Amino acid sequence: MTHKNHGGKGLFTKLASLTYELCKTYNLAFVFGFPNYNSYPGFVKKLNWVCPDTLNEYKLTVKTIPLMKIAKKIAFFKPFFLQYFKLINSCFRSFASEFKSSALTKDVGGLNRTKAFLDYKMKVGGSVILSIGGVNVWLKT
Repeated sequence: MTHKNHGGKGLFTKLASLTYELCKTYNLAFVFGFPNYNSYPGFVKKLNWVCPDTLNEYKLTVKTIPLMKIAKKIAFFKPFFLQYFKLINSCFRSFASEFKSSALTKDVGGLNRTKAFLDYKMKVGGSVILSIGGVNVWLKT
């Protein structure tokens, strides 16, 4: 990504090319990503990306009280929110050893979310895995 004040200068393409060279030195076989609407033409035309398909975006509106936003803005409310979050986490916490991707197949590369990966993400990313209705849900607060 490049800052909007530096768009159109070829920086993104140059950084991508340098990244590809670095990947070659580490014998990485492929790079994957999810370009947005604006960057897609550059990925395909200038960086020779192959995009066999597109992702569908689904937005689900869930009417709820934005407790986390309130906790961030009102210091008095934060301890109550944290206790509520601990309660939800303790009731639905999943100790999944991996988080399987439905997109990974023999012919499709991607990120293998192993136990080591999950342990790292849970420690540094503020993420939790909850089991709701027999389905693991990965949430980042």
